[in-house]
Amino acid sequence: MLVSLFLLIRLVSCPTVYALESNHRTTVANNNASELRSSSNLLNWRNTISQCVRLYTGPNELGDWFDICDSNELLSSMFVWRAQSMCTSGNTNPIRTIYWLIYERSHFTGPYILLGPSRCIDDIRQYKFLATTSILICVEIVRAKLDVLVSCQYPKQPWRQFFQVNWHSDNKVTSKQSVTVGMKSADEVKASSMENMHSLTELQKNSINNK
Repeated sequence: MLVSLFLLIRLVSCPTVYALESNHRTTVANNNASELRSSSNLLNWRNTISQCVRLYTGPNELGDWFDICDSNELLSSMFVWRAQSMCTSGNTNPIRTIYWLIYERSHFTGPYILLGPSRCIDDIRQYKFLATTSILICVEIVRAKLDVLVSCQYPKQPWRQFFQVNWHSDNKVTSKQSVTVGMKSADEVKASSMENMHSLTELQKNSINNK
């Protein structure tokens, strides 16, 4: 009688132990699957043919993101200060390679990051890059033996200006300086915007992420 009772307890209790262990494994597998799906989505996006750069609000391509798919002389303030990492989309057309220049200041002036297709910057702060204020898209048009010429897609004139807003007093000084620099750069770039071909070697040499 005691033996039968012992066997009955063993039969009832054992499946409970196995069920708990099985649930734990499923949770881990689901978490891993989520990470894999996230990585797969990013990889698929980077392999698409487009001319977009994706800006992330967190480092290492985390957080909210937004795509910028054309040249822009002055991004919205909701983008300028929030981006911490970035990735470019892919390009499977060897004749029309696209490059992205992400500038710290408006009107394509100041320090800039240069990215080719399917490239990422995990943390723009590593280059002391404080803002993403304007973006210029350039397309390869001539590939020579020693260099590549690209045609940059400048927006049509007139360009929008960076006006002062009611921020903290420290930021007001920065805003005033940005207005001066931005207006000056618009005149400078306007004179040369008709000739928008550039040497890729020179662009790479002057970019902060290729030095």
